Amino acid sequence: MLNMIIPPIKDKYYITYSIFYLLGILTFIPNYFVLTASTYWLFKFRYLGPEGTERDPNNALPGPPKERNMLQASFVSTYFVVTQFSFIAFIILTAAYSKKLPPPEKRITAALLCSLVFYIVNLIFVNIVTDDFQIAFFMLIMCIACFLGICGAVIIVSLFEMVSNFPSEYYSAILTAQALCGVISAAIQILTIIVTDVPVTSGLIFFGIGAGMVCLTLTIYTYSKRNSQYFIYHIENNPMANVAQPRGKFLVRLWKKVKNPFKKTKIYMISLTVVFGTTAIVYPGLMSLVASQRSDGHSSNKWVEFYFIPVITFLVANVCDLLGRYLATKIRKPSQEWVLFTIAILRIAFIPLLMYCNVQPRLHTPVLFSDLHYIIFTIIFMFSNGYLINLCVVIVPTRAQDREEKSLITVMTVLSGVMSTALCSFLSIMVVHIL
Repeated sequence: MLNMIIPPIKDKYYITYSIFYLLGILTFIPNYFVLTASTYWLFKFRYLGPEGTERDPNNALPGPPKERNMLQASFVSTYFVVTQFSFIAFIILTAAYSKKLPPPEKRITAALLCSLVFYIVNLIFVNIVTDDFQIAFFMLIMCIACFLGICGAVIIVSLFEMVSNFPSEYYSAILTAQALCGVISAAIQILTIIVTDVPVTSGLIFFGIGAGMVCLTLTIYTYSKRNSQYFIYHIENNPMANVAQPRGKFLVRLWKKVKNPFKKTKIYMISLTVVFGTTAIVYPGLMSLVASQRSDGHSSNKWVEFYFIPVITFLVANVCDLLGRYLATKIRKPSQEWVLFTIAILRIAFIPLLMYCNVQPRLHTPVLFSDLHYIIFTIIFMFSNGYLINLCVVIVPTRAQDREEKSLITVMTVLSGVMSTALCSFLSIMVVHIL
């Protein structure tokens, strides 16, 4: 057998690395980017008053937090659940039938084009007055959420098929993209509020930027496929491309591959699942409904009416998450599996703490904590989320014996987090309604 001489091809201008980063961001955009347009959604689903009441379609105020209706209160958690349900279902389907589908690079192109169509549909409805069919519009948005989840699932499965041909640092580009997506979307939300206090205009800005990001990613991705020698070399020199897969059911084949790696890392995997699941129960569904205690929906104080949720719930939360992920890669402590598991279990205590912050509307339970308490809870909760997630992601692959096992463990780590988020997100609707 002749030894393969690998030519010294480099990722010029880090174009291919940027592609994985952008595709990672687009995978999580339905969870963060769309949901942070909270002022727009609160406006679209605001209470319109009794029938026959004169309505002002340009009224910029969504109403007092305590008077939010069911559509406003349940929008974020329902959207999140629908997205996650379609996401998890099509991760399984895409992975199961990947050999019968077009190559991953073609799948990604198709998913990007479909995502662009759905963002354009959202853009069209921004300027349409939906006051007379709010429930129908709500259902339409949930359908769009479902299709965006499907696109995200196709992209992430195809990404992991492709990234296995690249150096290990290209995995980190996908993993870090989730937290970065949250920071970017929160920053855009705050800038939008600074530019305009008209919800329709903010909706145009949000979905315009979203469509622009998809177009940018599609352009760079298409360019890389055709012109980047680094990208072309790694895709065309996939040693597993022509290897026949063993017959049998997909889940049986998958379990045979991951059984041994799972036994070595099961405590880390369980810890990671608990961390992801705990966060999914309250973020973003519950925490996006936490309003400042000084807010009454009519105050002239812009901080409590417009900036509190975008700055604290989205920007501060995601910056802390990103900081935690960064520090975990540098400190890498604690590394003992049972210590990590104990911290992950203790972190569940934040669920009742956050429930008793000023989540609105609420009918059955009192508010026990102030705005300051909520800010402190958010900082600790989200920092620990990012730190524990990346700590597991960094430590788990070191338990692998060879390159193939390392690749399997990395994919297992990410998918266990995705599955946990999807399953536990269903609980977020229950948590909102028991308040």
